Amino acid sequence: MIQVVILAGGPGENLWPLSRQKMPKQFLKLLDNDMSLFQITVNRFITLKKKYLEYEFKLTVVCNDSNKFLVKQQALEIEEFNFDIIAEPINRKTTAAITSALELFNDEDMVLVIPSDQIWDENEFCECVLKLLLKNHEGISFIGVKPYYPATRF
Repeated sequence: MIQVVILAGGPGENLWPLSRQKMPKQFLKLLDNDMSLFQITVNRFITLKKKYLEYEFKLTVVCNDSNKFLVKQQALEIEEFNFDIIAEPINRKTTAAITSALELFNDEDMVLVIPSDQIWDENEFCECVLKLLLKNHEGISFIGVKPYYPATRF
């Protein structure tokens, strides 16, 4: 099974004054009048699932406890599907969010962790994920923007 983890727990400080603790940037409709960045990410997952029917996908969203109802509402605005929500009582950053999600999965599961606020071309994203699936290796692979300089904040 391919476990897809969407990280949606940002504190809402990076795009102030639009983004606030009660409405972090991933839940704002910035690029598309109909969908937030989070909804675009969920839609990307739905496209991936429909495009590669031979694989079994499951979605887990990790968010702040204060945003769990917003996650459910925005996800269900797109399409009815099953997903789990891990609501963190205190924001402990990316590593803790990923570790919490990994506790729910089996050792045989492949895990795809994606942030809820990145912009991808949907077809390119699906092609990148398919390449990773076809490699079928044990270990960790990363997809994303190639860095231009070293940075410790990522």
